[in-house]
Amino acid sequence: MFEKINNQVEFPKIEEEILEFWKKENVFEQSKNIREKNKTYVFYDGPPFATGLPHYGHILASTIKDIVPRYFAMKGNYVERRFGWDCHGLPVEMEIQKELGFSTSKEIIEYGVDRFNDACRKIVLRYAEEWEKVISRMGRWVDFKNDYKTMNISFMESVWWVFKSLYDKGLIYRGFKVMPYSWKAETILSNFEENLNYKETQDHAITVKLPLVEDDKTFFLAWTTTPWTLISNLALAVGGDLEYAKVKRGDEIYYLSDASLIRLFKKEEVTVIEKLKGRDLIGIEYQPLFNFASKEIKDHKNAFRVLDGKDYVSEEEGVGIVQMAPAYGVEDFEICSQAGLPCFDPIDNAGFFNSKIDFIAGMNFKEAEKKIIQKLKSQGKLFKHESIHHSYPFCWRTDTPLMYKAISTWFVKVTDFRDSIISNNQKIHWEPKHIKNGRFGKWLENVHDWAISRNRFWGTPLPIWESENGDILCFGDIASLEKASGKKVTDLHKEYMDVIVIEKEGKKYRRIPEVLDCWFESGSMPYGQNHYPFENKEAFDKNFPAHFISEGLDQTRGWFYTLLVISSALFDKPSFQNVMVSGLILAEDGKKMSKRLKNYPDPSYVLSNYGADALRVYLISSSVIKAETLKFSENGLKEIVKSIMIPLWNVFSFLTTYANIDGWDQNSHFEVEELHHPLDRWLFSYRQTLIEKINLSMENYQLFNAVPPMIDFIEKLTNTYVRRSRKRFWKSENDEDKNQAYFTLYENLKSFAVILAPFMPFVSERIYQVLRREKDPISVHLEDYPTYRVIQVDKELEKEMEWVDKILSMARALRLKNRLKIRQPLKKMIIVNKNHAWLKEILNQNLTTIKEEINVKEISFEFNEIDYVEYQAKIDFQKLGKKFGSKIKTINNKVTSLSNEEIIHIHEKGNFSFDLDGETITLELADLDIRRQEKQGHVVFNQGELTCVLDVELNQDLIDEGYAREFINRVQKKRKEMDLNYTDRIKVFFHSSKVLKNAIEKKSDTIEKETLANELCFVNDNEDDWLKDAEQDELNEEQCLIKITKIRLLLK
Repeated sequence: MFEKINNQVEFPKIEEEILEFWKKENVFEQSKNIREKNKTYVFYDGPPFATGLPHYGHILASTIKDIVPRYFAMKGNYVERRFGWDCHGLPVEMEIQKELGFSTSKEIIEYGVDRFNDACRKIVLRYAEEWEKVISRMGRWVDFKNDYKTMNISFMESVWWVFKSLYDKGLIYRGFKVMPYSWKAETILSNFEENLNYKETQDHAITVKLPLVEDDKTFFLAWTTTPWTLISNLALAVGGDLEYAKVKRGDEIYYLSDASLIRLFKKEEVTVIEKLKGRDLIGIEYQPLFNFASKEIKDHKNAFRVLDGKDYVSEEEGVGIVQMAPAYGVEDFEICSQAGLPCFDPIDNAGFFNSKIDFIAGMNFKEAEKKIIQKLKSQGKLFKHESIHHSYPFCWRTDTPLMYKAISTWFVKVTDFRDSIISNNQKIHWEPKHIKNGRFGKWLENVHDWAISRNRFWGTPLPIWESENGDILCFGDIASLEKASGKKVTDLHKEYMDVIVIEKEGKKYRRIPEVLDCWFESGSMPYGQNHYPFENKEAFDKNFPAHFISEGLDQTRGWFYTLLVISSALFDKPSFQNVMVSGLILAEDGKKMSKRLKNYPDPSYVLSNYGADALRVYLISSSVIKAETLKFSENGLKEIVKSIMIPLWNVFSFLTTYANIDGWDQNSHFEVEELHHPLDRWLFSYRQTLIEKINLSMENYQLFNAVPPMIDFIEKLTNTYVRRSRKRFWKSENDEDKNQAYFTLYENLKSFAVILAPFMPFVSERIYQVLRREKDPISVHLEDYPTYRVIQVDKELEKEMEWVDKILSMARALRLKNRLKIRQPLKKMIIVNKNHAWLKEILNQNLTTIKEEINVKEISFEFNEIDYVEYQAKIDFQKLGKKFGSKIKTINNKVTSLSNEEIIHIHEKGNFSFDLDGETITLELADLDIRRQEKQGHVVFNQGELTCVLDVELNQDLIDEGYAREFINRVQKKRKEMDLNYTDRIKVFFHSSKVLKNAIEKKSDTIEKETLANELCFVNDNEDDWLKDAEQDELNEEQCLIKITKIRLLLK
C-alpha cells in the first residue's frame, strides 16, 4: 500500500518536511560519500559579499549552481560544492565607514587601521546565517561548513603566490596613469569596474573663450562637459588635418572648427576671415583662464599652447578645440606627456579642491562647477552655457560619479598577453554562445592593463617591500617573509604587514601602503580556496580547469574576466571549461527591484506561498536563463504551480489512490516488449526520448533546452497517458491490462521523479519517497541519473502518437473556434488528407481514443480536399527574383490567378508551363508557395495538408447526452469539493427543467456509473428542503439545482 496522497497539496509545507528529512538523514553528505572515489567534477562558486541580504539575482545564480552540480553528481561524478565568501573590499569598508560616521581615509587613519579592519572583520559575515537559510530553503546543496573566505590567511597566501608568479614573469609594474577614480571611496578603479555602473545624467556643457597672448581680442573657443577641470588646464588640442575657421563677430575674433560654425552661429552673425587647417594653429600661445596652474608651472615652453590632438579631436560635438587637463583625462595625459607637460592636480583624494584654489577651496569638485562657471561669466570668458544629457560612469559601490585622475598605481601588464587571453577564450564553451565572441570577446580585444592596487585598508596587502632608494622585495609565501623579516606571521592584513620592516644589506625595506583589488582575489579563487600550491597541488593540477561556473551577465566585465586573465598569465589556459551566463531580473514594471518602491514580492513571501520548486522552474524556464532580462511576475509563479506542479501532483495522487483501492503490488514487473497496450509502450519510449533530450542539453550546458521537454512530458503524462487510460484503471476486474497500466504509470512516474530531481528537488523527493521500493536508495538524489535505453524506444509509435495529437489539437481548436463545448457529443468528424494514405491506417488504430477525446460518434476519411479548402498560390520571390528579373511580377500575377483545379493539377504533375511574351516559362512545384484556406460554410480547420471537418448537426439523443455529460461534470466537482474518496457512493438530488430532467433520466445509467451514484432523485418545487443548500447551475442554458450526500454503509 502506498501512503495516502491528498490532492489538495501545499507545496511549501512539503518542502519544509523534505528539508528536515535531508538534514536528519544527512543526504547531501551521503550523495558525496557514495561517489567519493569516482571521477571528480569541479565547480567553482563565485563568492558573494555577505554584507547584504540575498536577492533574486543570487537566488537565480544559486538555482543554476544547484541544478548543474546535482545533475553531474547523479551522473556518477564526485562533486564538491564549497560555498565562498568575498570578505574584502569596498562593500565592507563603506559599510563600516557609514557606521563610524567617517567620510575620508584620513579619519580612518586617525581612528586606527587596526581598529577599522577589526570592525570590518566582524561584519563580513553579518548576514551569513540569513544567506544559509535562504540558499538552503531554495533546495541548494552546498557546503557551508567547509566554505572558503577571502580573508583567511591560507586564501591570502595563495593570492600572494599568484601576485609573485606574475611579478616574476615581468607582468607586474608600477605606473603613473589617469585612471577611473572613486573620490568617495578614495581609490582608483579598474577599467572593467568603470563599466559596471553607467547612468544617464545631466551635466554642464560650456564653451569658453581663451584669448591669444598676442591679441586679447582674438580667442580660441573650447568646449567641455567637465568645467571643474578648467582649473588645471595646461593646453589646447586641435586635429591637425581638420578644417578650422577664423571668424569675426562684432569686435571679437574666434578660432573654431569649420564644422561647428553652423552650430554656434547664424550665418549673418559672423564674417569668415579665413579657413585653415588645424596644423596651422599648433604652437600658438594663449592666456590661461585661471592663474593657479601657471603659478605652479612656470615658463614651460609648451604650457598654454595649442597641441596636436591627432585622432582624439572630433568634429562631431563641441567646437573642434579641446581643453587639456592632463591630471584628469586619459587623452589629455597622453597628449600633454608627449609635449613634456606635467600634471597640475589641486584636488585631494577625497575630491576636494585644496586651499590654493582660493575661491573654491574645500569644495567638492562637482559642487564647485557652478562657482567656476559664475567666475568665468563675470570675467567675460564664458561664451555659451548649456546642459547635456549623457551616459556617465558612477562608482559601482558608492553610486557617486567617477572622476579621472592621474595617480601612481600597480598594474598587471594584460596587454602583453592579450593574444593568450583571446585564444584561451576560444577554448571555453559559453552559453549563450553569442557572448563568447560578442560581449566578452569584443571586450577582450580592447582590454587595457589592469590596475590592481587600491588605496584602501581592508584587503590583501600587496606583498611588496620597498627601500628608500626604490629597491623592491616581493614575497609569494609566508615562509619567505618570515625568513626575511625574522618575524612570526599569523595574519596577512595591512595592520600586521605594515609594521614589519626588513633590513637587508644595510637597507630598510617597508611595505608599500596599497592593498589588492578584491577582483584580483576573486580571480585567484581557484587557487585560494585550495591553498594552492602549498596544499592540494596534485588534486588541483589534475582537475584544472574547472568543468563549470555560472554567474550573471555583469560578470563578463568582472569575475569571468579576472579568472581568465589570471589563469592565462599563470598557465596559458582558461580556468573554466564551461560557463552559463544569466540575465538581469527586474521588477514587473521593468524597473530595478526596490525595497523603497516595494515593486516586487519578497523572496521569503514567495517561498512561503509558492515554494522553492515553483520559483526554480519559473526562473529556469524564462528568458533570464539566456542572459536576457526577466520582469519578475508573481502571476508567472502562479502559472507554474497551476500548469506544471498541480497536474504532476494529480497524476501522483491518481496513481496512489487507485493502486491502493485495487491493492496493486508495486513489485509487479513487465518487460516493455511484454506490454500489450500501445499507450504503455509509447510512454516508455517517450520517456527515453525525454532522457535523451535532457542529457544532451545538460551535457551542452543548455539549461534552457532541458526544461521544455520536462514540461512537455508532464503534459503528455497527464493529458495523454492518464486521460486516455482512465477506463483501464476504473474497470472493476484486475486483469493483466490494468496491471500493465499500473506498472507503466508507476515506473514512468518514479523514473520521472529521478529525471526531475536536479531541477525540482523537493516534489521529486516527495514522489520518490512514496513510490520507492524497499531496496531503493533512501533519497531520489542518491539515485543515478537515467541513461538513454534505445531498447525501449519506438520512434514509429511516437510518430503515430504525434499524428493523433495533431488531429486532437486541430479538432479541439475547431470546437473552440466555433464555441462547441467538448462535453457536447457530435455526430461525425471527417479527416481529409490528400497525400498520406498511410495516415488512415495509423488513425484507424486509434479511432476509439480519437472519438472519446473529441467526443464524436463517428470518424470518416476522405482524400479529396476540394470540397473543404480553397488553394492559393504565389511564387517564391527570394528564390526566383534573380532568375526572372523584371518579369517576376508578371509571373506572380499569373500564379496568383490560378484556379483550385489548376493548382491541384500542378500538384499532381509536379510543374506547370505557360507562355509569356513568346517565351515558355516553366515553374516547378518547389518554386511555388501553395497554401490552403478553409471554405466558408463548413466547420473546418486546415493545417498544411491535413484538414478536419466537424458535422455539427445535433439530434435529440446527442443533445440529451450533452446534458448528461454536463450533469456528470457538476456532480464530480461537488464530490471534489466535499473531499470524498474515489470509492465513496453518493445519492444525487436535483431540480431542473423538464427538458433537462428527461435527459438525465434517459442517461441515468451512465450518470450513476460515472459518479458512483446509487440513486438520482428529482426534487419537486414543494420539496425544496432537500435543496436548500444547493447552488444554481446552468447546463447548456438550462437551469439546475444539484445536491449530493454521501451514503453511509451499515455494517451487520
